[in-house]
Amino acid sequence: MVITCNEEAAEIFNIHTNPGHDTRRMAIIHIAMHDALNSIIQQYHRYAFQAILNPDASADAAVLEAAYRTIYWAIEDVIKYQDKLIAESLPGVEYSPGIKFDEIQCKRNILSWYTAQMGGIADGAAKSNGKIVGQQSANAIIVKRSNDKSDTVDILSKIPKDGTKDGEFRADYYSTPIAEKNKLIVNFDKVTNFVINSRPPFRQNPDYAKQSEWEKDLNEVKDLGTPDHVLGGLLNAKVEFWSNLKPHIVWNNFAKQIIQANTLDTWTTARVFALIHTAMADGAILLFEDIYKFMKWRPVTAIRLLLDPDWNYRKPIPRVPEYPTSFGIFGGAVGQLLENVFPGPISINLPTIPIINYTSIADALNDNKLATMYAGRNFRKTMEDSEKQGRLIGNYIYENEFLGV
Repeated sequence: MVITCNEEAAEIFNIHTNPGHDTRRMAIIHIAMHDALNSIIQQYHRYAFQAILNPDASADAAVLEAAYRTIYWAIEDVIKYQDKLIAESLPGVEYSPGIKFDEIQCKRNILSWYTAQMGGIADGAAKSNGKIVGQQSANAIIVKRSNDKSDTVDILSKIPKDGTKDGEFRADYYSTPIAEKNKLIVNFDKVTNFVINSRPPFRQNPDYAKQSEWEKDLNEVKDLGTPDHVLGGLLNAKVEFWSNLKPHIVWNNFAKQIIQANTLDTWTTARVFALIHTAMADGAILLFEDIYKFMKWRPVTAIRLLLDPDWNYRKPIPRVPEYPTSFGIFGGAVGQLLENVFPGPISINLPTIPIINYTSIADALNDNKLATMYAGRNFRKTMEDSEKQGRLIGNYIYENEFLGV
């Protein structure tokens, strides 16, 4: 049932609002399922719901109820975000970050899915108890996160102003005209972390040790990150897969395949999903603190100013500074967690054309790193440092939350 609910959540929230809100929603959903299971038979420490155990409850009913309640809540959260985005946009300026969310249809779909899934569970006291546990677990995490300041975040902002010196970020590469409000999610770092409270130990240094290293990275993106550089079939499939603007879903689906290949029990499966989504959620909060602290320019700005004014990038570039990057932080965090849980070799095939096979998580992380350079979004050092930061975050979450009892 955990996999079934994860797939439903991943399908509904396969959207791109921003890394902060996207990961927060998925973390809440998966924490609720984890807490529900461990409120029946406790194998791992719970996060939000701490009531007396209910061993007579149905695990499937508890997980399904927890997932349904939090997914329904998350649908409403997306609508709140969408309404706030419209309210903050300038008059007469159309701005869409890829949200195409029909609230009524989504709620109908999730209710239909929930009814069908719950109908497959045998009626009786265990089912009724499971639904109660699931509802209580969902309510507990929703209430716990209700005052985390996520609703105070400015989606569009006039500050900080575009830089004017070499190395400073400027949003001069985006075609969508939103005048001065050209910075996204500037104050998401004010959101309360799920687990991590002390942030600086995870931070990396954006400065290059040598000018020659910077020039090498700059020319690498110039050569590889343009559509003029034609990609072969397998390489193109890797770039398409890993450069997706919804890395929280990409890494969720990657982790799901590894979990399924290793036939984990239900409790461990829920723990792994809670770990990776909580790590990405905390990683996003640290991300937004650092990108606006460092305010580093994108390769496209540097290349057009210093090398080729007509240069163009292969894939859309987020409207935020370049260092660090969610692609590297999420990859490092999830990769580290998966290596901790599955220390041996893996064997999975991604549903791409042609099929991409991985026998190690390290190989997937390397392709994730290269994909953003081929996309024209990030420098090599940024991806390497972001992965390091993500690994530190993932390891911290692993060692401090959802521990065995």
